[in-house]
Amino acid sequence: MVNWMDPAVIAKTNVIFNNLSHFAIGAYFLEVAQSLYFEWDVIRGYRKFRIGQLLYFYCKWLLFGAFVGMLIVFNVSTKINCQALYTWNQFGGNTSMGAASTLYVAPPSPHFSFHWCFRLTVCS
Repeated sequence: MVNWMDPAVIAKTNVIFNNLSHFAIGAYFLEVAQSLYFEWDVIRGYRKFRIGQLLYFYCKWLLFGAFVGMLIVFNVSTKINCQALYTWNQFGGNTSMGAASTLYVAPPSPHFSFHWCFRLTVCS
């Protein structure tokens, strides 16, 4: 049986968590980099801007900022203002998750807006 309180085991799991977090954040940064052309086309006016894209851009770039903050937390070795950084990570992560949830619910809303069960679920 593994002794999870052993300092060697804790150190090993910390390294695994750090590496896994860097990998996942790197995958998200790759997704952001791949979609820059689309966003640049929207900014330049080559693609039509729709109001739903505003929430998409908000969610994407706020989560990007929160991930940058997480990378700072994982890799910093000097004294920093931790309260401001953790507040930013909490705000960025929570509001981007709320925006993502709204993006998930928004497309089917017009189709079910008259059904009482849908109204009860969304409003509660």
